[in-house]
Amino acid sequence: MKDPVLVAFGKCLKWHRKRREGLTQKKVAKLCGFHPDYLSLMEKGEINPPLTDLVKLQYKAGLYLDLVIPAEEEIEEAKEEC
Repeated sequence: MKDPVLVAFGKCLKWHRKRREGLTQKKVAKLCGFHPDYLSLMEKGEINPPLTDLVKLQYKAGLYLDLVIPAEEEIEEAKEEC
């Protein structure tokens, strides 16, 4: 069973990444020094990334933490899916 917080985080991350024109998983992964599969696992809510990787997302890819940290409602919605 997936953690609803991680699922909600992954959805927020993916949504904000897709809003930025040209910001593909592959490009974000390259900017941050991640493997594209690692970013995919983050977006699916399958892993709990360390804070250091979240900071890389913010400063290297412009995916700011205040945008990708899910709101309480988003976590509640994810609980229903898990």
